[in-house]
Amino acid sequence: MKSTEFQDRATKNAFMVATSRVGSSVRLNLNRIASVLFCLGFLSVIDAPSLQAQTNDSVDGVTVKGDTVYCLHGGQMEALTDNLKLPFDIEVRTTGHFKVGDGQERKLEEGQVLRRDGWLVNPDG
Repeated sequence: MKSTEFQDRATKNAFMVATSRVGSSVRLNLNRIASVLFCLGFLSVIDAPSLQAQTNDSVDGVTVKGDTVYCLHGGQMEALTDNLKLPFDIEVRTTGHFKVGDGQERKLEEGQVLRRDGWLVNPDG
């Protein structure tokens, strides 16, 4: 901004104050605030569907040992007590069966790891 533009603005603001035209500047600021609040509200409405279908982000994968299905959290294993939804529309049941989207239900074999990114890793790699 050039210094002459700054002086012009300062003069206009001083003129508005002197002639009691402050109301127009207040109205302008209220319009700006209302516009910002509307945009924030609109963004929250757009983003709301992504908040409804939250998956369990702490689970790295699922595996089976014996007759028990385990969730993998980092290097720890925890028994699966409820059906689990993973990203990519993967649903894992406590019985060890899993289903991807509308596909066929399959059984997770012992030692296999179903990772959260959808990869099925066999024990032999």
